Amino acid sequence: MCPPATAVSVTLLAAVAAVVSYQHVHMSVLKDGGTRRAGVLIPLSVDEMVVPASMSVSGEAG
Repeated sequence: MCPPATAVSVTLLAAVAAVVSYQHVHMSVLKDGGTRRAGVLIPLSVDEMVVPASMSVSGEAG
């Protein structure tokens, strides 16, 4: 288990990265003519693929 300061730092960094990633993909979808619904859903689906991919690479997947 990692020290609490490390866990907090990693969690904060991940939160900032998630917000920036969401905003970037959201604006890209809208700029390219996507609907508002697509602008909300596409960033979520893209970011949700990162979790299983990361788990697979780290060897923690079932």
